[in-house]
Amino acid sequence: MSGKARRGNGEGSVYQDKNRVWHAKLTVGRYRNGKPRYKEFKGKRKADVIARRDAYQKEYGDLSLESGANIPFADYITRWIENVKRNEQKEATYIRTVSTANTYIIPMIGGYKVAELTSDIIQLHLINEMRDMTCERTGEELSWSSIQKAYIYTKACLEYAVKNGVITRNPCANVTLPAKKQRQQRDIRFFDETEIARFRKACRKGMSKYEWVFEALLLTGMREGEICALKPSDIDFENHWILVHATLITSKSKGTDGRMHGRFAYQPQTKNGKNRYVPLGPEAEALFKKAAEHCPVNAYLVTQTTQPCNLSYLERAYKTVCTRAGLANVHGPHDLRHTFASKLIREHVEIKVVSEVLGHSDTSFTYRTYVHLIEEQKSSPLAGFVWGTVPEAV
Repeated sequence: MSGKARRGNGEGSVYQDKNRVWHAKLTVGRYRNGKPRYKEFKGKRKADVIARRDAYQKEYGDLSLESGANIPFADYITRWIENVKRNEQKEATYIRTVSTANTYIIPMIGGYKVAELTSDIIQLHLINEMRDMTCERTGEELSWSSIQKAYIYTKACLEYAVKNGVITRNPCANVTLPAKKQRQQRDIRFFDETEIARFRKACRKGMSKYEWVFEALLLTGMREGEICALKPSDIDFENHWILVHATLITSKSKGTDGRMHGRFAYQPQTKNGKNRYVPLGPEAEALFKKAAEHCPVNAYLVTQTTQPCNLSYLERAYKTVCTRAGLANVHGPHDLRHTFASKLIREHVEIKVVSEVLGHSDTSFTYRTYVHLIEEQKSSPLAGFVWGTVPEAV
């Protein structure tokens, strides 16, 4: 029998298509134009798709029910992100939204019921708490943009609750964000020639599987997330280029142990959304050839598997190598990118070329980042770029 099979009473939207695949639909909200929004489950067995649909419904429920006012905000915003925002956002943005909710919003105000949230609660226990927090990784104040994102997601979620009759007004209306501070630029750490030699020597001890990665970062200037997203097909050994078109991003979520855990996801675009070519010099090419030699086609070059690299492990390994090399005051693998850029600038490579190779959004950002080095070189004669002309990004 082809087409949709007749469904029994109480089954809802469950049917089998002409390819004998079972479908189960669930209404999860409405679009802005009022049309219903569905989530669909597919499978070879009817019982399986019904079970998955029912489990999902039990987990996330119906956000438009008035009873939503009495559930914890942690549950409500989790359901809202899954049912509403996931349909509107790109995967990378969705992952960041989940991370912001799990890292800040849920731990700080997630215990309140939706109807209990007031402007004062959101102001004191979310916005002001974040204002006074420091970042675990850097020890610096949280960025203004981090606070802004938490506020925007909270406000949008509660606005959805207003539209669906869960609450009568949005308590975020009277919440005030802290004044945006002019952040002081963090000191850039880059290695001089002596430090480069010591670092590269320490990278050849064979004590970490990431040592070749650090040398490759030093020789190409890529971001650590970009090199960790590379697969064998991204390297053009014939023309001596790497096509950089993806990166790894970090997302935090609460585990079964109640602690926050990071996960790493492949994002099919770079930080500025533009693909670029990175030139391969002889030393860098040798490193990538060795990595690609036995790497499966669909695997990541860094891990040699289909599982992405844990960027936290990479950072720890980097600091271990630096300690071995006797290098102090290091920040992270991004130091190698700064070292690469500083070397180009000291060799009088045009700022436009430096910006293109690094994948900056525009040359003004490159100039602001390395202005002290650029000013030092103004009086020196220009030299050519050893790797030739960068092709246009695709």
